[in-house]
Amino acid sequence: GIDHLTGTASFLDEETVEVLGKTFRGKHFVLATGQRPTILPIEGKEFLQTSTDFLALAELPKQLIFIGGGYVSFELATIARAAGSEVTIVHHNQRPLKEFDEELVQETIVQMKKAGIQFAFDVNAQKITRQNEKLQLIAGKEIFEADAIFCATGRQPNVESLHLERANVDFTKKGIIVNECLQTTNPQIFACGDVIEKQLPKLTPVATFEGQYVAQKVTQQQQKIINYPVIPTIVYGSPKIATVGTTKIEEDRQVETVTQEMTSWFTYHRVNEPLAKVKLCFNKENFLIGASVLSEQADELIDFLTIAINQRLTKEIVDQWIFGYPTLASDLPYLLK
Repeated sequence: GIDHLTGTASFLDEETVEVLGKTFRGKHFVLATGQRPTILPIEGKEFLQTSTDFLALAELPKQLIFIGGGYVSFELATIARAAGSEVTIVHHNQRPLKEFDEELVQETIVQMKKAGIQFAFDVNAQKITRQNEKLQLIAGKEIFEADAIFCATGRQPNVESLHLERANVDFTKKGIIVNECLQTTNPQIFACGDVIEKQLPKLTPVATFEGQYVAQKVTQQQQKIINYPVIPTIVYGSPKIATVGTTKIEEDRQVETVTQEMTSWFTYHRVNEPLAKVKLCFNKENFLIGASVLSEQADELIDFLTIAINQRLTKEIVDQWIFGYPTLASDLPYLLK
């Protein structure tokens, strides 16, 4: 029973939006317009493409450059290299994937180099030019050549066309400002997903979680503030790298960090994985509070560890269970305290 209209919406006032010349009034509005890729403001930016362009390619170019050291570059570079392209990731400093454990990131880079992906760090892109059929990325005295160059240096919220000022909704360059109930500065208007300003990861399941909360809030089925569980984050490179919970420890916290080298464990040895490692953070009560995983199965293991954190599971608890073996779940007793 939901009506659907495709078009660009703009607020006329706090209770009215216009779409395709038609006006719609409502008691509540939910803003979920997401983000889009940013383009570097450099000379020749018209030659830059985005992740959206990459996924729409009819044919994969032979030589590719990805500018940026985040999720998008690592994931799309892995896809392109597996399909046979020559790939280079260019990043402005020495610390890609800055939200992930630095040691595991460096080991990821080593494995990706072995697969043939090239990295160029401390490179600031200054200009893009076309030379015959090739594109050149110019960074000082360095010149990188490719058939296509993709910009993956961040994303920006889709707010421009909404005319939020007419609805008394405040926003910044990072997104729409919301409170702990996901209400904007106009309490009758809610926002959720990637368009809001927040420190939490901007991920599909997080947007879904927020959308469910807003639906309950608007229909008065929910009175409490939003309460997020710990949120796992995954980079689908090769190998995959994943993290969840508290992994960056302040000096004044009583936390123990344990590193487990799992490559020789049967779970990984039976599928001939070249590298599998996990870092686990425990509080003073020996409950797991955070984890970082590096392996081709990191996306699966991080979910088990997320459950362990949310449910405060211990080794004593999971020792009472019997799992299929050798599997990721059967390794849990060896990872918990």
